[in-house]
Amino acid sequence: KLEEIKAKKAAEEEKKKKENKYQNEGEGAIFKNKSAYTEGLYWLARTYIERGRYSTADYIIKKLENTSGLTDKVGNKLPAAKANMYLKSNEYASALVALEEAIEKEKGKKEKGRYAFIKAQIYERLGDDTKAGVEYERAKKFSPEYEMELNAQLNELKLAYRNGASSQKQVLKKLEKVLSDTKNEEFQDQIYFAIAQVKLDGGDVDGA
Repeated sequence: KLEEIKAKKAAEEEKKKKENKYQNEGEGAIFKNKSAYTEGLYWLARTYIERGRYSTADYIIKKLENTSGLTDKVGNKLPAAKANMYLKSNEYASALVALEEAIEKEKGKKEKGRYAFIKAQIYERLGDDTKAGVEYERAKKFSPEYEMELNAQLNELKLAYRNGASSQKQVLKKLEKVLSDTKNEEFQDQIYFAIAQVKLDGGDVDGA
């Protein structure tokens, strides 16, 4: 009977060894390291985007989106990756949708502000100054960084003149006020550039 107990114990130990080997080397290992695997696929997709291989990148992103149990670490970054891909391939309508999804999923205010700022720039490029203004306002509210807030303010003022909401005189007066603010000393180049753009839009080439 003692021999039977020893044999049973040895069999159980052997079974445990096989299970551990399965977890470390077999299919279990893939599941165990799933988060590392999916993050690797995410960076592979980003690499393909940078190399202009958009269809391959899109395939990987869709594969990740359909992966069950995808971690937030990877899942929350996918909309921004898609937006980047659509921007590079000039698919602006799709980029706007992806950027809004990125804003909803992103936790950090800094990144939310950046995505809203990019949306504003897209709308401006598409000639929709009203929506661009809305997104610049969102960028200011989201971003904790003053430089982002300032850039959004400068672009809003330029848009106000361009769409007729304010006269050139009113906009230049506001820009001069921004320029004279001591906290904007390190950003004077950007403010002067905005003043030049407003003057150029009004046909004052020499002033610009």
